[in-house]
Amino acid sequence: MEELKQVNCSVCGMEITVPIIDGVFGIDTWSCDRCVSEYEQRIEDKRKALIVPRHVSWAESKCPKQYQDTSFEHPKFPNGTFLEKINPWRYSNVGLLLAGGTGKGKTRSMFKLLERLYVDEHFDMEIKYPEEFEWEIVDACKGEDGDRASRLLTRLSDVPILAIDDFLAAKTTERVRGFFFGLFDKRIRSHRPTFITTQLTSKEVVSKMSDRSDPASGKTAEAFLRR
Repeated sequence: MEELKQVNCSVCGMEITVPIIDGVFGIDTWSCDRCVSEYEQRIEDKRKALIVPRHVSWAESKCPKQYQDTSFEHPKFPNGTFLEKINPWRYSNVGLLLAGGTGKGKTRSMFKLLERLYVDEHFDMEIKYPEEFEWEIVDACKGEDGDRASRLLTRLSDVPILAIDDFLAAKTTERVRGFFFGLFDKRIRSHRPTFITTQLTSKEVVSKMSDRSDPASGKTAEAFLRR
């Protein structure tokens, strides 16, 4: 029969009954069930406090402030064209290409869709902007060993959603084009979608992605756009 003893809770002082455990010595403090539960709840609250809610991290680090008030009624949406077309999108291996002139609502629509995917559906993502993205690629490609470029390529290939705003707006070098080809190829092969906005037509995108010395590069670029 299990031996019991009366002790006082070390936190609230309430008298409680605890077992005497054979072979275990030096246990001089005990806590009642209520105090244990309250302690565990405090630990859980602290853990949750360290996790930034996704709607907060979206507003603070993902979405530019000018796009945070987006809705179907926003004046930047004449007839809600772009947003109406892409809003039904559900996660799949097929990405989106939003092409058109300035002020058509491409970027705003993309961020509204990304908000749902990030905040509500918990997909991780990276969002890239023209000049800083191309500088990041150029900087990563410096050096002979290619380790930094490889790490960047792997990171961007593995992220569930990659969004590139104003694609090819900056001057594109052969090295940057080569990186894009490798990136799109890896993402397509791993069935991960890429979102792109651009002011260029699809023909202009193919032209800027093509290498004049390699006629096949144009067909490859067309194939990427179709996916």
